Amino acid sequence: MRVLIGKKKIIFFLILFLFLTSYSYNNENSIPFFRVKHVQFINSENLEENIKDKIINFLKNKSLININNKKISFFLLESQWVKNFKINKNYPNKIVLQINEFKPIAVFKKKEKFYLINSNFEITNKITTDTDNMSTIQVSGLYQREIFKKKFSEIKKFKIYNNIKSIDILYLNRLNIYLKNNTNIKLGDYDINLQMITLTKVMEKYKKLNSIDLRNKGRVVIK
Repeated sequence: MRVLIGKKKIIFFLILFLFLTSYSYNNENSIPFFRVKHVQFINSENLEENIKDKIINFLKNKSLININNKKISFFLLESQWVKNFKINKNYPNKIVLQINEFKPIAVFKKKEKFYLINSNFEITNKITTDTDNMSTIQVSGLYQREIFKKKFSEIKKFKIYNNIKSIDILYLNRLNIYLKNNTNIKLGDYDINLQMITLTKVMEKYKKLNSIDLRNKGRVVIK
C-alpha cells in the first residue's frame, strides 16, 4: 500500500509538471496560487523610486509561475543606474531583484544644482543637496561624455586624483583643476597622461604653489 501511495504522488506531480510547462496562459493573473506578496530590491541605493513603483505595481497579484521577466527587464533598463541585474523567485510569494548599479563618481553643477555623474559617465537626473559634506569631485562647464571619460580615467590613475576638489571643462577640450588646497592646475588639449606625469614631478619638487600651467606642451609655468 505504501508503494502504491508513493506511485500516486509521483504520477500526481508528473501531471502537474506537464500541465504547468505545456499550458499557455493568456492572462498573467489567471493562476490563483503563488501570488507575489513581497518584492525585495537588493543594492538599489540609486534606483529611481518611480521605476520601483512600476515594478511593484506590475507584479501586484501576479503568480510567480508565469511572471514575464522581459517586462521587469524593460522597467529596469529605463534606469540610469542599473548596470545589470538578476531576478530570483522565492516561492511561495516573494520576488528578489538583485541590482548591480553604476557608482557615483562626481557631481555636475548646473544652475546651482548638483546632478550625480555615474560610473558610466552619464549625467543623471538625481540631484544631491548635501554639498557641504560632499567629498565627490564637482564638475562644471562644457561636458562631453566621451572626452571627459577619457581624461578623467587617466587622471584617476595618479595620486593627485584624491586631492581634486573640482574640474572646470573649458573650450578647446581644456580642463582647469582645483585641488583641495586651492592650487589651480591648467591642462591643455594634448596627451593627458604626459601632462599628469609632468604635474606629478612638479608637485613633488614644489610643495606650495598657487597655479601650475601645462596648457602648452613642453612648457610649465608655476606661480
